[in-house]
Amino acid sequence: MRVPAGLMDLFLKHVNLEISIEAADPREAYDLLDILRAALYAAGMSPTIVPLATSHSLNAYAGINARSSPIRHSSLPDDLSEGITIHESKVKSWSKELTFSCLRGDSNETRNCLTSAVFSKAVEDAAVWRRIEEKHAPARIVRGAMNKAPLMPDISSSILHIWQALESLFRVQSEITHRISLLLAQLLSSTESRATTYSVARKSYRDRSRIAHGSESKLEPENWTRAWLLLCNAHKSILSRGGLPSEDDLIRELLA
Repeated sequence: MRVPAGLMDLFLKHVNLEISIEAADPREAYDLLDILRAALYAAGMSPTIVPLATSHSLNAYAGINARSSPIRHSSLPDDLSEGITIHESKVKSWSKELTFSCLRGDSNETRNCLTSAVFSKAVEDAAVWRRIEEKHAPARIVRGAMNKAPLMPDISSSILHIWQALESLFRVQSEITHRISLLLAQLLSSTESRATTYSVARKSYRDRSRIAHGSESKLEPENWTRAWLLLCNAHKSILSRGGLPSEDDLIRELLA
């Protein structure tokens, strides 16, 4: 066990979904999971934690200690009496996100119920996104922010992290608020109207600037949601385009 058994037991009592991933090692599995999770977030799923990874399914090792004991085995319910034991199998576990909370912003903007159709589509999108990351470095930064930003308990730090990813998409040096908002408006034109994105991006960038310059103005969940949805829509737009267009390409599109 690379995670204390007591801590594992605490988390496993609250497992809502288990995802099976084929990978050579935990590092590769985490990478694949984060690509998939970003695709789910872009599809409108609420951010969630993934505390543990194990070599076997929870269903496979549930009751393993009792099954391994001649005395306790007979007291198990029927659905746990058959399965692997500690004498024949070795279950390995690794920690990923040992936290109990994540930022969710406005609950009306995301959903907690995951359907098989949404999951299947996310798996397909994740395969495409892996190829996009191989060609466009900022795509990996976007995916990283989608997985890390919700785990930051401080809204201000999370918004800065989100905007770090959004700014990595372009190389804007002057008139930053206007130009980034304009470029995002065109990049996201397949998911939102340009006018809406431009307005939201300007407001969110002002939030980012206030935080960066030490403003004490109180931030609400809606401030976080504004930045989060821009990031999710950027993911969807890059995915639908099959890559990240250059600034010149976006300007030509806008003027066409």
